[in-house]
This record gives sequence, C-alpha cells and structure tokens, in this order.
Amino acid sequence: MTEAIESRQVITVAAGGVRLRGTYHKPQGEASDSSADLGERKRIGIIFLTWVLPRAGNGDSAVYWAESLAKCGYLAFRFDLPGLGDSDGDLATPGIDVETGAYGSALSEIANQLVERFHLGAVIVAGNCAGAVTALYAAAANEWIEGLILLDPYFHLQQDSPAQKVLLHWHVRVIKLAGDRFAQSKPGDIAVKLLSRFRGIYHRLSQKPLLVRRKTLPSIANLPLIRCWKQLAARRVRMLVLRSPSSTPRIGEFDYLGFLQPSSNSDDRIIIKLIERATHAFAESHGKEAVRTNAAQWLSAYFPLTRCAETRDNRRHLPTITEGILGAVTNVH
Repeated sequence: MTEAIESRQVITVAAGGVRLRGTYHKPQGEASDSSADLGERKRIGIIFLTWVLPRAGNGDSAVYWAESLAKCGYLAFRFDLPGLGDSDGDLATPGIDVETGAYGSALSEIANQLVERFHLGAVIVAGNCAGAVTALYAAAANEWIEGLILLDPYFHLQQDSPAQKVLLHWHVRVIKLAGDRFAQSKPGDIAVKLLSRFRGIYHRLSQKPLLVRRKTLPSIANLPLIRCWKQLAARRVRMLVLRSPSSTPRIGEFDYLGFLQPSSNSDDRIIIKLIERATHAFAESHGKEAVRTNAAQWLSAYFPLTRCAETRDNRRHLPTITEGILGAVTNVH
C-alpha cells in the first residue's frame, strides 16, 4: 500500500474557471521531480476518462490501467471532469450535452497543462462510452493529442424515449449517491456487474433499429462528432477502438464504425477490435485485462519510449508486439 501511494500524486489544474483534480501515476523508476530524466526517453502522457464516475472508474478499472502503463514507463493521469468526483463545476447531462462536446474544452486544457508541467512530447487519451466521445472532441481541437484509445464509442444522438429518460435519471442518481462505492468495488462484486449491465442497457436503448443502406448516415447521426473523426483521420492520429459485444450493431442497426473505417484508414492507423465476453464498462476481470493488454501492445508498437521499465507483467519486445497488433486488426463485427 505504501509503495502504491508513493507512486501516485494528487494534482490540480484549472480549466474553464474551475479547479479539476486528478491523480498522477509516476512512471516506474522516475524521481519525484517531474523534470528529471528528460534526455533519456520521450515522455508520453496518457489521460484516462470515465463516464459519470469518479476517476477511479467502475471497479477501480482506471486505476488498474493507469498503474499498469506507468510500470511500463508512461506517465498516466486520471482526472475528474467538471462536476464529477473531487473536481469543481457543474455536471453535464449524459446525452446531448456530452454528445455536443460539453467536456471537450476542459479535456483539451488538461492536456495543454500536463504537456507544459510534465514536459510531455505527446498525449494519449483513453475514454469509455461518453468518455470516448469527449476524447474525440478534445483531440480534434488539440494537436498535442496524438493517439486515442476508445472503448465503445458511439456516434449517434441519444433518442428522447421514456425508457431512456428513466434509465438516465436513475443512473445519474445512483452515481451521485454511491459513485465512490461503485468505483471502489472489486471486478467480481455485484455492484460492478450491476452498473456494467445498466450501462449496456442504456447504451442499447439510446438508438433505435434503423434499416438504412451502409453508405447512408441515419438522421440521428452525430454529424459534428463524425466530422471530428474525419478530421483526426486526415491528421493521421492513431486510434485503437475496442468494442464490447453489447455495442456491436445488430440486424437493422447502423454500423457507424463500419461506415467510418474504410474511408479514413488507408494505412491501418485505426485499429478496431472486438473484445469477446467484455461488458460495456470493460470493468469485469476479462474486460479489464483485455484493455490493459491491447493498450500496452498498441502503445509499444506505435508510441514507443526509448527506455521502458521491464516488469514481470509488462515485457517489452517491440517486433513481436508490433506483429501481434497488426495481426489483431479486424473488420468491424
């Protein structure tokens, strides 16, 4: 426990006139002085975002991922966005507020301040669901963000249905009343399973089955977000997209990733992979481990450090890992 505490530091940034609080996971072997060791490796920071949860993530998932990547030499950060966790400000409503980029400017400002404070050469953002949406908006506005790890991103506007309104109301209420309990639950706990299932149902109800041609965007398409994706693809930003079975399109549902990938991925800069048996929250043991493994391999292949701390769980063999990642590229399911 003492070792874990010494490897972390609570930090604060100012964005949009409010104070945002986060946790910095120090790279293994780095001195407490953030300016140390600058000449030996490229400093890459990874920011983890959660969806209407404290920065620990559902089942402490964000903590697990940040600790794992910090052990491999990356600077990892977890932040509470405005109105969430320990940060000041007002909570944006999940749905239309987030879909139109409510948190994008705050995340962009976080990235700018981390680059200056920790002398970063690049920033990677990892986000789940609405966190992935926010990551896309921020990356389109900030050239320091050179890579994205997107977990179950969605590209449609939420439907204004009674069932969805009820789910949204109770989801936000539960998080506000017991967010810390859910975030600190273990992967196998009923709380984690319950919230993961809840989020999967909410995500599924947010779009109606639409019988449309593959090349035709439906009326509920989030056009500003799709423009962000295309802008990032044109800028050659690398993306790792991990999908859970609950987010894959069913018969009659429009396949946004299937629509976007061919037109924006001429050189395999966008990798899309289905994670079997994972939930929408990627918070159960299988999902957490799949995210850790795929993220570590992808980072090692495309955002390598000149020196990487080698641990028992994170061995760095770049040629093998690169081949593994390229072999893992899949068509959208």
